[in-house]
Amino acid sequence: MLAAAMMVCLGHGSNDVANSISPFLTTLAVSGDQVSLAYIIGILGIALGLLCLGFKVMETVGKKVV
Repeated sequence: MLAAAMMVCLGHGSNDVANSISPFLTTLAVSGDQVSLAYIIGILGIALGLLCLGFKVMETVGKKVV
């Protein structure tokens, strides 16, 4: 059960990154710039969000939603 929950979280987080960087990624690809910059910004954004407010999200899901 724990492994399944971790896989769901990984899939959900991956989808969030894809949704947030896809417009930027498309813009970079059309202009001919490096697309790896969009991936780096997406990774840093998700990590920063987790560090800043991740504990509040975990508390809400763990105590108030379930």
